[in-house]
Amino acid sequence: MRLIAVIEDEKHQRLRTERFVRELYGEKAVIRTYASAEEFYVRSGREQPEIALIDVGLPGDSGLLLAQYLNRDMPGCQIIFLSGHLDYAVEAYRTRHIWYVTKDRMTSVLPEALHAAEKELKRIDSCTLVLQQKDGVRVLRQADVLYLERSRRTTSVVTAGGTVLCPQPLDELMDQLDHERFVRCHNSFVVNLQYIRHFQRTKLEMETGACVPVSRSFQVQLRSRFADFIGVRFLNAGPGDLS
Repeated sequence: MRLIAVIEDEKHQRLRTERFVRELYGEKAVIRTYASAEEFYVRSGREQPEIALIDVGLPGDSGLLLAQYLNRDMPGCQIIFLSGHLDYAVEAYRTRHIWYVTKDRMTSVLPEALHAAEKELKRIDSCTLVLQQKDGVRVLRQADVLYLERSRRTTSVVTAGGTVLCPQPLDELMDQLDHERFVRCHNSFVVNLQYIRHFQRTKLEMETGACVPVSRSFQVQLRSRFADFIGVRFLNAGPGDLS
């Protein structure tokens, strides 16, 4: 069951979008509607939509700010921008989103945009990491992996549900990992960008509260990759200022 959010300030357009999405998904989706970005922040609570249809022209650039918030705090959410015109197209591409749909072409283009969102969600869900074990192999979903740590001849693959040990070195495991989500932050650590909650110059605080070190030689690359992933630019930060 998909959880889909529609954030649109014009009531007629909000109802039209909801109705159209419901026709496409039927009983396979729960659709939540919000009249503003502020209403989404207040009402969504712990719910994390998998797809968000956002009016990019919400007052005060709040549609773009909402997209940045989702990129950062709900990076798995696939964003589709809706707009009455193309004026916001350049600004929209400063965030990570799957499609930009003009409202006059919604009925013809939105199905394609939703298909692209579904394809990306399935790709993320199907990515696996194959770990060698003494009695065979163990397969993990990459989406469940927070970070990997190499110590001596053992690699610890840390997930929210526990830690799995394997002999494979980080370079070998990196060949399997999704390079959009996983990045080296230290000679001994690879981190999943999705689970970073606090980004500092010398360490990363993960969603679980664990801290992962950042070495100087990886700072610039890590900062750039993290910024691309969440759709935000560290405009005024130098190489040593990541907090």
